[in-house]
Amino acid sequence: MIKHSTTAILILAAALSVSCENDIEYKGDGGGHMMVVNASSIAGTPVSVEVTRSRFFLDSPSNRQILYDADVTIVHNGEQRTLSYDPEQELFMDSEIVREGDSVTVIVSHSNYGKATANDMVPYPSSITVEDSHVSSDSLWTVCLSINRNHSEPDNGLTHYYRLNLNAFANIILSLQSDDTAEYENEPDTISYWLDIRIPRPTAIKLGMASNFDYIEDFGDAGDYVFSSGNLLFTDELFSDGDRLEFIIPMPHAEEYDYSYWGWNPDIVDYICNITFETLTEQSYRYIKSVEEYDSNDFAIFQEPITIMGNFNGALGNLFSSSSQTISIRQ
Repeated sequence: MIKHSTTAILILAAALSVSCENDIEYKGDGGGHMMVVNASSIAGTPVSVEVTRSRFFLDSPSNRQILYDADVTIVHNGEQRTLSYDPEQELFMDSEIVREGDSVTVIVSHSNYGKATANDMVPYPSSITVEDSHVSSDSLWTVCLSINRNHSEPDNGLTHYYRLNLNAFANIILSLQSDDTAEYENEPDTISYWLDIRIPRPTAIKLGMASNFDYIEDFGDAGDYVFSSGNLLFTDELFSDGDRLEFIIPMPHAEEYDYSYWGWNPDIVDYICNITFETLTEQSYRYIKSVEEYDSNDFAIFQEPITIMGNFNGALGNLFSSSSQTISIRQ
């Protein structure tokens, strides 16, 4: 009798546990929405403004509502202009370009979400120069850069904010091993491989990144850091005007890429390093830094919450201001 009673209890407990596990669809209110304004004032381009509505966290990412009926104006060096909406780009666009040193204020109004404003100054661009580019006998490509401040900028002793994007890759041409592989004749004959970039410790210290492992990892016994192509965000607090920043790119040989299974012979044509250097305002620097920290801690559930920095009053979002320079070098 005791045995049968125990069995009945276990069966009943299992049935109750299964019956309690039901998916319940959330049908409540998504909460009060806010206006989100993201604008850019980049030297050499017109001001552009995106106006959207905030999403509830359970909403689909594709549920992005553009507030195309907003009123958007800017004050550019004291002159006020109304921006027109471009449905192809889904942006409000100005008709004139901005230049370094220009003052820009963005004013956005909407009947349901009120008024939002932000202002910033397009930064005077510092310049980047390739001081050296050479390849050693062990196939290490060394690129030395120097950053020089803009002498047109008032010397107020303030910190300068930068973002440096480095990407390096090898172009490889593939040739057929024999004529009897005609079935592959329509395949592309050139491919590109992204290359890692090492940052020697002295440069990492100047960039303030000697202890930042979010995007830079310790590289073995060399004491260097290595990262795949991407962005470096830093200030000039730890280096002087004209200081050299050194980056090392290991250059693989063609024989390191094996395509014999597909009937191809690889041959590296050239190595390319593309450099984009941006001078940022402090507001833009802090915005990008907070976004990168948020992305890098996406799965760190026990860490402190990270606030995305913004500079709009009356709305979420940011007015991004920068000046940029692009260089491409080959080996």
